[in-house]
Amino acid sequence: ISGSAAGSRQFWLQRVEDSVFTKARIRDFQPVSEVETQPAQSQRLDRIVGPGWLAVGDAATSFDPLSSAGIAKALRSGRQAARAIHAVAQGSENALEDYEREVKEEFDSYLSVRAEYYRMGAKGRTSAFWRRRYRTPPDAVPIALDPIVAVVARHSVEAETARLFLAEWVPDVDGELLFSLAQSPQPAHRLVESFERRSRRRSPSRDVIIAVQLLLDRNFLVRAESRSD
Repeated sequence: ISGSAAGSRQFWLQRVEDSVFTKARIRDFQPVSEVETQPAQSQRLDRIVGPGWLAVGDAATSFDPLSSAGIAKALRSGRQAARAIHAVAQGSENALEDYEREVKEEFDSYLSVRAEYYRMGAKGRTSAFWRRRYRTPPDAVPIALDPIVAVVARHSVEAETARLFLAEWVPDVDGELLFSLAQSPQPAHRLVESFERRSRRRSPSRDVIIAVQLLLDRNFLVRAESRSD
């Protein structure tokens, strides 16, 4: 569904008209406002905890509706948070860090499962919907970029678009920072080094290289020239 179609009242009214049971359930109702659509992509906060606070449920991580895990995840997240808060009240110094690690590990596990389901659904399909969702975890993506030879530069794309793209593919890499550092042409390895110096996250170098490679593949970055030295 294109963005314009998804936000069209007529589009959804026609979908209802084409249905059987839903149409019967709402036959006596009339829409009273314009259709409003919201993204439901997978995402995770950069920081799950901080001094005197922690994020819980969808405020910390949100799962694709495909997972059908919303209620179970909400209950589990609430229990984990309550356990962490209780431990802090009892004097634990590591409870918040343990909670954050647990949430991040759960999200990483979810991403692997999601990738498998979308991989099954994508077989033989070429639509943009499935191409966007046929994702491979960063540690399984082969490195095809030579960070020494390749010289890259930022393309005319909104930084927010690049950030959201990398948040889906390589969530542990600060896409906004990486993209901002690529304003002028530079060898890819210099870009990676500059990113690692400035980033507050400790992202594996491999993930940062994969992030640069993905930005090149999607034309968020372009090859400025090639180096032989």
